[in-house]
Amino acid sequence: MSNSLRDDHALQAAESTASSNPKGCWFYGCLAGFFFFTAAVGCVAAGAYWLYMGQVEKFTATAPVELPTVEYAPEQYKELEAEIETFKQSLEVPEPEIQYKELVLTARDINALISRDESLRGKLHIEIVEGQVVGDVSVPTDMLPGGEGRYFNAKAHFDVSLEEGLVVIKLIGAEVKGSEVPQTIVDAMAGENLAKDLYENPETAKWLSRFEQIEFEDDRVRLRVRTDTPNEENPTDETPVEQETVDAADGEAGSDTVLSGLQTLGST
Repeated sequence: MSNSLRDDHALQAAESTASSNPKGCWFYGCLAGFFFFTAAVGCVAAGAYWLYMGQVEKFTATAPVELPTVEYAPEQYKELEAEIETFKQSLEVPEPEIQYKELVLTARDINALISRDESLRGKLHIEIVEGQVVGDVSVPTDMLPGGEGRYFNAKAHFDVSLEEGLVVIKLIGAEVKGSEVPQTIVDAMAGENLAKDLYENPETAKWLSRFEQIEFEDDRVRLRVRTDTPNEENPTDETPVEQETVDAADGEAGSDTVLSGLQTLGST
């Protein structure tokens, strides 16, 4: 975390924000939304495959796996929240000579934020390895036929990038119980942008539209964000159109696309 972004005023702002909003700020919502949706789509894809192959027991377990959790001391959480909040606030201050601001977070920082979210704690853990996001997932599968009382425990590899101003997250590989997920599942999801549902929230879409660069180096992610706000009156005007074009090419958006694609594969 950058020391230059930390000061007493920022710490007070972070405490105030955290007390009024458990997520701390918009970034927490983006983060939680991304990982939740990624895990959900992964389960839907696996569920479709189980329905066809009748191999629920092969791809699930009777108990969750214990995933690592990162716990920060209270002062560390305050510093992290202050850094993020100060970063957010700095984007709103007009500085004509400065077009971009950067926020750098380590994988450890992100895992610490995940641990603070009760809905994600113990279910998700990430690493940043060679420019890719590697996520360990352990989630119940009660919502899937035959999955009652069982758990989907997996490791997934994702590519995260910016394409024409859109955040794009794609599955590039996964392992379940130490075995690679069949390539048919990975291929069926290859064209699916797992981040697209984040754009359904206008506030989140507003901030994502300002992302100029997402760069992974070593164990950290560097976010480069514009200080100006394009299309302030309606910042999401362009995003749905562009995303709709992408979705139309890939088929019906969301989990229906995954289910349909996998069931088609299974019937051939």
